[in-house]
Amino acid sequence: MVLIRYAELKDPGSFREVDAFLPGLPPDLRRKISAYKFAKDAQLCLYGKLLIRQIAGEMGYPGDILPQIRYSTYSRPYVADGPADFNTSHSGSIVAVAMSSKGRLGIDIEAIRAVELSDFKGYFPEAEFAEITASADPLRSFYKQWTRKEALMKADGRGMHLELSKIEIEGNEGRIGAARWFLTPLHFGNNYSAHLATAWQPAATEIQIAKSEFHP
Repeated sequence: MVLIRYAELKDPGSFREVDAFLPGLPPDLRRKISAYKFAKDAQLCLYGKLLIRQIAGEMGYPGDILPQIRYSTYSRPYVADGPADFNTSHSGSIVAVAMSSKGRLGIDIEAIRAVELSDFKGYFPEAEFAEITASADPLRSFYKQWTRKEALMKADGRGMHLELSKIEIEGNEGRIGAARWFLTPLHFGNNYSAHLATAWQPAATEIQIAKSEFHP
């Protein structure tokens, strides 16, 4: 089972909601969130942690998972000896968290905005970039491939320390070196592109997505 929960920022320009939730967070996390200069960044961080806490509770994790979170040398969050792997992504006004006890995973979501595709040519193999630019909707095709690669990199754990151009994708499968991953498209509305990468091939009924609402 893969549980995916997401939340949408209500008032990105205000610290009011952030301040209301801070007392219920671990001290180090309170300091981290309070250090953000912009309210939107603070809210994105806050919602991500609240989603992790919520899903862990749904999966039966005893107590509060947030104080147990550690970070790898590549800054990937994890819980030592934890019952599940999890990953967070945010873009635009949406934050999403995926968690599963079945194996390693990665999630990436991107708000679709106009970009100059030529600026990203070096991130793709030549044939792959040509396929993107020749598609009926090059912008959506670009974001589709970008979120697939980002999800794979996050599942691998090395993130942007990997070269996107070295990641092989064929159909719904991706390879990073000898490791084989499976890709599933996710839907958060027409203005977003998103993918999930997993170490196993999940059945459609195995992925449960729901929107979360948080109230102080």
